Amino acid sequence: MWRRKINGSDVSLVSLLLLMVALGLKASDDPVPSALRGTGWAPLLAQFATGNQIIFDLTVGFFSAIATYFLFVRLPEHQKRTRIIRQLSETLREVKLNCIRTFLSMLGGGGYPSGLPEELLDQARFRTFFHAEHAPGQSRWGQLANEINDYWLAQLRVELRVLREEIQFALAALEPRSDVAFERMKSLYGWAVRAEAVDLDSDDLKSLFRTLWGIHTGYSFVDGYTGKDHVADQIASL
Repeated sequence: MWRRKINGSDVSLVSLLLLMVALGLKASDDPVPSALRGTGWAPLLAQFATGNQIIFDLTVGFFSAIATYFLFVRLPEHQKRTRIIRQLSETLREVKLNCIRTFLSMLGGGGYPSGLPEELLDQARFRTFFHAEHAPGQSRWGQLANEINDYWLAQLRVELRVLREEIQFALAALEPRSDVAFERMKSLYGWAVRAEAVDLDSDDLKSLFRTLWGIHTGYSFVDGYTGKDHVADQIASL
């Protein structure tokens, strides 16, 4: 699971806010709460020898500025990020689902149980189903390479184009929180762009199917089958 990258500006703002709280309490004209009198906190909350009103006014000004920033900058930014990431995640799911429908149509001539594509969104189920034998000595996934034609390849290109455009929009609109996720999403975007040039005679056709297998099963050459949806994790970490 990708970890969220801590925003340095957020840390600075929270630290400044806590400092302003401490200074505002110390400079306030209000008496020390009775519950704290006679404790070690009382001297810390005692007013400064001079300049209390100036310090208090400054803290109020900082509070107003920070509140304005969070209400009109940080909150809209958070809502925008949430909306874009949710849309990209939904697009990924829909693209995977439509690719599965295309795979099943290639194998069965267009007929398959209505709920099967949704079932195959599960990585383990997808892997088991397409590893199963379709013909003597030939798995279902291997059979796809034999069944692919210009029509089916065009269907896959359409889905990858949809995913590519959503990734492009998200990368342009968001300030990434994870550099690793950002670079890998750029890599996936580049792969989707190159997929437009793949044709039936291209050596990249096998590479296209290998990457599609990884997207649907979580397989990577480095870690093997991890049970994780790496693309979805990368989207969540943007």
